[in-house]
Amino acid sequence: MNEGGHKSKGLTFGGYTGYYGLMSAHNGYGGFNFLADVEYMNASTWTSPGGWGYQNGWCDSGYQNVSAAAKSNSLGWIYQYGLMESASGHTFSLESFLATVSWSLNQKWELISYTESKGVLVQKATMDLSLSYNQVETVKLTGKYAKGFSNIAAVAFEMINYGTPGNSCTYGTAVYGYQMAIDDMKVKFSKKADLNYNNGKLLTPYLLNHHISAASVAAASRISHDESGGHLGEPGHTHQLNPEHHAQFLPPGHDPALTDQFHLPPVEHLP
Repeated sequence: MNEGGHKSKGLTFGGYTGYYGLMSAHNGYGGFNFLADVEYMNASTWTSPGGWGYQNGWCDSGYQNVSAAAKSNSLGWIYQYGLMESASGHTFSLESFLATVSWSLNQKWELISYTESKGVLVQKATMDLSLSYNQVETVKLTGKYAKGFSNIAAVAFEMINYGTPGNSCTYGTAVYGYQMAIDDMKVKFSKKADLNYNNGKLLTPYLLNHHISAASVAAASRISHDESGGHLGEPGHTHQLNPEHHAQFLPPGHDPALTDQFHLPPVEHLP
């Protein structure tokens, strides 16, 4: 992505090492800083014999589907909540991106745009999304959303509900997932720097409402536990839910006990 009013060719979250990691370790990439749980994932996660997806029998998950739709070998994903803000002081207009979720059906997410006032992000507009693992949506910010997502300072992704269990490839029973997978994001930056962005960092609503605990990208847990104390060969943690097995692909350093920190106050919707 380039500033100066040029349309991007698409943000593909590519070129990083390992299976997955925090995008906040790569702030500035594509013209954005990344807050909370915006992640990247490489295709080796689900295709390599050494990858977690391969070892655990993933099939037809949203990860593969969005990567195939974008014809890329990597993708971005958000665990419950994440925010991308301008890294250079230029506002931007969000035009489109590809989106799906990891394993759930009819999972509800909200896209939230922000402007800037005195170095602080101020909510501008929202857009509701209903996503399923087996269908990749091309999210286009047109019509009333074109105005709501134009000349903004940041965009957030927030999960609203779990949806219903999706496929059963991994555990033999249908599972939920907490993740939105995204790829091929297109934006248009303003020609002139027009944000009071505090030397490259805006005061985000996430930082205003939440305490962020440190997490090491390199120290990802390779053993997970269910409520009965069993071990599951997937990164992050899993637990029982209603009573289907709930598969959480968690960022490094996270634990299910910390998920309350991702709860945000409700936001207003466009009429």
